[in-house]
Amino acid sequence: MKLIRQIIICASLFAFASFADAGIVAKDAPMDFKWDAPKDGEISFRLISLDAKTRNFYVKRGDFFLPIVSLPRDFGSLYSCEKADKITLFERSGAVAGKKGFSEYVPAVEISANSSSDVIIAMFGENEARVVDVSTDAMPLASFSVVNFSPHRLGLKIAKKAVVLKPFEVRTVKSQSDRKLCSSRVAFFNLKDISNPKPIEEKSYSFYSTERVIMFMFKQGESSDAPIFAPYNPRQKRGNTAVGASEMIVITNTGPR
Repeated sequence: MKLIRQIIICASLFAFASFADAGIVAKDAPMDFKWDAPKDGEISFRLISLDAKTRNFYVKRGDFFLPIVSLPRDFGSLYSCEKADKITLFERSGAVAGKKGFSEYVPAVEISANSSSDVIIAMFGENEARVVDVSTDAMPLASFSVVNFSPHRLGLKIAKKAVVLKPFEVRTVKSQSDRKLCSSRVAFFNLKDISNPKPIEEKSYSFYSTERVIMFMFKQGESSDAPIFAPYNPRQKRGNTAVGASEMIVITNTGPR
């Protein structure tokens, strides 16, 4: 299958540090609230922790502040809020005396989304974050993408081209085939020592032209007890640490929503 290279450096966008702003007094979320599908004019997002920490935040949606969570090595639920250049995540500082059902919410993280419609927010450290655009504009159907969530440069051989991805960089390759079934072969190399590239894995991928494949690399063969391409089971956890989690998560879908 003939492929052409399409570089989409989905920029890993920085999140700004915690604020000292005054809190906002607002209604708590209804007890029976359930997230529905993102609407037009809203940005959809998922959270994931790149370390072993579970992080709890709130996001403003309409008149309420709604709970959201960032889980270790787990993309969790699909959330949404009003589309804007920035997404603000809040922490709940406590209930407001004399106002039942109201709490004070303090800004914790402000994330630049660059007007993207669909993003993944990767959390680590002291509420640091990077954003990857996973919209179909950035990662169209009949394409596959590699996202480097590892702390080191990642080497790829993709569509007969050698590629180096820095941490949080993305490479997207669009199929130019007219066939309904697309396929490609990708080789991964550990570039922790750039002078001595170490092969990680070489693997073929097949997917329909109505789908796309996104590969998220977390580590590069550095832990002996975690297979590279094993499926991730979010139920297999010990405390806040994933057990037996794959070092790469591979997602095939028809879009982020």
